[in-house]
Amino acid sequence: MQHYLTATRIDVLHSPFVFELYQNCIAKESNLGQYQNIEKIREHLRSVQTEINFEDFGASQKSRTVTVKELAKQHLKPARIGQILNRIIQFKNYYSVLELGTSLGITACYLANSPNAHLTTLEGSKAVWEQAQLTFEKAELGPKIVSQLGTFDSLLPALIQKQPQYDLIFIDGNHSYEATLRYVEMLSPLLSKNGLLILDDIYWSPGMTMAWRETREKFTVSIDLFFIGILSNRIGQVKEDFKLRVW
Repeated sequence: MQHYLTATRIDVLHSPFVFELYQNCIAKESNLGQYQNIEKIREHLRSVQTEINFEDFGASQKSRTVTVKELAKQHLKPARIGQILNRIIQFKNYYSVLELGTSLGITACYLANSPNAHLTTLEGSKAVWEQAQLTFEKAELGPKIVSQLGTFDSLLPALIQKQPQYDLIFIDGNHSYEATLRYVEMLSPLLSKNGLLILDDIYWSPGMTMAWRETREKFTVSIDLFFIGILSNRIGQVKEDFKLRVW
């Protein structure tokens, strides 16, 4: 509620870059048919009673037995956020996309569901990774997705050497202060000229909030959507921070 009341109104937004991004990617649209298949898969996952061993390599560092249904309800991003990410990729015509934290693969489907997009996504939990592969098969997006199993710290060094540039980087895993800052430092040099780095769950914990506030100071433009934070380093751009509504 505090975010909603203090967010900048679109009619007084003076940044052409942010206004264009809002109008084309963030503002809610009515034509959602292109996402119907992904949302059907989400609903299926929310009904699967299969138990898996969920290894959490993130903030909790704990493993537990959980049903796919419970994991889907707890961890899948809202459709609204997935649609925003997809529209950004389509509007910007992005090609190379990196996701840290595949989970069950729904957000990955949104990231890859664009004609020119190619996604690399990383997941640490083997059982969760295996479920994500089933998601990609159902969505018929397998050829557009390179899905790697392993912790971020074990996979990123080789990935950074192999892939010199990404158009969009979405960090959605290990929601701890130290890890978030480390991954931003490692990956932000790989952003293309007009690329975006997006942090998920920026108010998930005091540590994540602190990481978001420190990280946005290193970029010329930050857009706080409460659920996610969008960061950009635009050449010649005066430092600006925005708080916008998504609902």
